[in-house]
Amino acid sequence: MAPYLWVIGLTVGNLGWSIIKTSVPELLCRRARSANRPRLSELAIQTSCDVFHSSIHNRYHGVILEIFMM
Repeated sequence: MAPYLWVIGLTVGNLGWSIIKTSVPELLCRRARSANRPRLSELAIQTSCDVFHSSIHNRYHGVILEIFMM
């Protein structure tokens, strides 16, 4: 797989949540070039939805990113 290839999967979760899986780790937690906020925040704003990101690496290191729309 070429390093420039991004794969994004979308599926339906429980209780109305959608699940997004990306081939690039932490892709949605990163900012696009010249962006002011992470991609996940932009996605939440554009879709007017609450979003949550969680990842755990080797049981010791974790990342949590939450964006709630008001």
